[in-house]
Amino acid sequence: MTRKERDFLRQRKEIMLTALTLFSEKGFSSVSMQEIAQKSEFAVGTLYKFFPTKDALYGEILKEKVMELHSLLIEALNIRGNEIKKLKTFVERKIQWFKQNIDYVRLYVTETIGMGFINKDELNQIKEKIHNELIFEIRRLFKSGIEKKLFKEIDPYLLALSFNGIANGFIFEMIDNKEIQKINPDIILDIFLNSVSLKGLQ
Repeated sequence: MTRKERDFLRQRKEIMLTALTLFSEKGFSSVSMQEIAQKSEFAVGTLYKFFPTKDALYGEILKEKVMELHSLLIEALNIRGNEIKKLKTFVERKIQWFKQNIDYVRLYVTETIGMGFINKDELNQIKEKIHNELIFEIRRLFKSGIEKKLFKEIDPYLLALSFNGIANGFIFEMIDNKEIQKINPDIILDIFLNSVSLKGLQ
């Protein structure tokens, strides 16, 4: 990239990080573009060159965070090791990401529903696409594990949906439950995999 392109990406990232911090601290509706500009030390006009509206800025933050988590989880499902190790890594990294981004997650849960940012349809399409990709990868692991006699012969698609659903259930409960925040990923594996594993957790 040219220096100009690098500067563009750096400034865009700085604005998005500042906006995310302010949105998390005060709530979306309580933060203005002027405040974001002041906090990020950019002119208001500069912000509007990157993002035409506050809704558009928020939409880009959501999209980037969704893609960040997706990349992390796909990588976890493709590490070296057997299927159980990969599933364990998936849960560990998912919990770790949510703990590190707890303010963002709270913001997403409390603010996003009903908002009209300009690329909401695009975000929904991205979320659907990456959800399907994630379930496909988890299904692939269960299918492989069944063939290796690690898991009982249950529809791997249903196993993938159930496993991801249980992990998500714990994680979203974790948002405001400090006891759940201390959870060891092995507990999720124990609850789920011990019921479908032929050889026990390895």
